[in-house]
Amino acid sequence: MDIVDVVPISDLRVRQQEVLGKIQKGPVVLAQRSRPGAVLLSWQRWRELVDELELLPDTVEAANTRTRLGGGEDTTINAEDYIASRGGTISVAPES
Repeated sequence: MDIVDVVPISDLRVRQQEVLGKIQKGPVVLAQRSRPGAVLLSWQRWRELVDELELLPDTVEAANTRTRLGGGEDTTINAEDYIASRGGTISVAPES
């Protein structure tokens, strides 16, 4: 794990620009009474984490489907079967 900067929360008031500059390099822990109280992240890193978390349920479901099919890492399932396994259906627009 990366080394994290720890900054007293009182420093945030007087060294705001410096602390905000540090979050571009990595997370900054705000300490209150010498204990971790909060973590500051850059907006970009926050979005990356949120995007990863939003994909996590699909990743887990895909792994569970692979296990149910009894296959290894090279087991594949087509989209229609996957959606059907989750109780959904695919509607296909007629060709014009």
